[in-house]
Amino acid sequence: SEVNNINLERREIMAAGTTTSGVIAGGFRFQNSACGQTEQWNGTNWSEASDMTTATGYSGDAGTSADSMITFGGAIAAPYSHYGDYAEEWNGSSWSEISELNRAATGLAGLGNTEAALAVAGSPAPGGHAPGNGFEASEWNGSNWSAISNTLIETSETYINAGIKGAGTVNDGHAFGGSYQFNMNPGYLYCYDARSQHWDGSSWSYGG
Repeated sequence: SEVNNINLERREIMAAGTTTSGVIAGGFRFQNSACGQTEQWNGTNWSEASDMTTATGYSGDAGTSADSMITFGGAIAAPYSHYGDYAEEWNGSSWSEISELNRAATGLAGLGNTEAALAVAGSPAPGGHAPGNGFEASEWNGSNWSAISNTLIETSETYINAGIKGAGTVNDGHAFGGSYQFNMNPGYLYCYDARSQHWDGSSWSYGG
C-alpha cells in the first residue's frame, strides 16, 4: 500500500527502523551536494527532525527504530570525490559524532544496531583504490571500529564493491548485491553481483 511521501526529495539516503518506527537521513540533492536533513516515520507520517552533524550521502547505516541509528562512511558531494570516514549516532532527537570508521569509503553495507554493527565492503577513497581493498569489513562495538575478515568477492583484479546492502546482526548477518570493478589492463569493467554472503560472527560464506 502507498504511504506518505518524505518531505525532501533526495537519493542515496541512510535509513533504519521498521514499518511503524523509522528514520532517514542525509543523501544527495539535485546539485550533487549532500544534505543533512533527518526525518522520522511514526507509521503514518514523516516529520522533520534535527540535521546531521556532517551532511553525507551513500553512507552505511545500522539501527532498529526512529530513535536509534548510526551512519558511517559516505561522501559529502557527488560525484564521489569527497569520501570520508565520518560516523554519527542518532538518539531520537539529535546527532552526535562517534569514533570514525577505520577507513574512508562510500556505498557500504550496514547491519546491526547502534551497539553492535558491521560496515561491509564499499568503494574506497579515490587515490586509495588497490586490489581487494573494496572488500574490507569492520565491526562496531558501541565505542570503536575494528577490522574483521574481508568479504569473499576478492581477486587480484577486483577493486571495489559499492552499493552493497546488508541485513541481520553481527553474529548472523547477510551482505548482498553491489557492483564491482575489474582491472582489464587497460581500462576497467563494471559488473553487478547477485550473490549473498553470510557472516556467522567469525567468517564469511556464500549463501547461508
